[in-house]
Amino acid sequence: MRAAAESPAYLALINNFITQKYTLRYSGGLVPDVVHALVKGHGVYVSPVTAQSKAKLRRLYELAPIALIVECAGGMALDSATGKRVLETSVEDTDERGGLICGNTEEVEAVKKALLG
Repeated sequence: MRAAAESPAYLALINNFITQKYTLRYSGGLVPDVVHALVKGHGVYVSPVTAQSKAKLRRLYELAPIALIVECAGGMALDSATGKRVLETSVEDTDERGGLICGNTEEVEAVKKALLG
């Protein structure tokens, strides 16, 4: 949520979710939040990257495995900075980090459009 203060696009997205009566959840953990969306069958996990809020999720150990699970379940997982599929992004360093948009395909596409245009 801190990224909303740093990114007008992310703030607009959050306001849109609130207006549409979405339930915003954040447990502080990637796995419980993504599993919640998978179990419900809809929802989107967003970990934006801004100049002040650097990427925290490790591409090799967190992003790629979660992306594989989400895509095998019929969803979509994108890098929140580039909009590219996480599984199509090569890993250059074991400590490389990135942002994430994953979940229901329609909602991921909507978030991508809102954040990246």
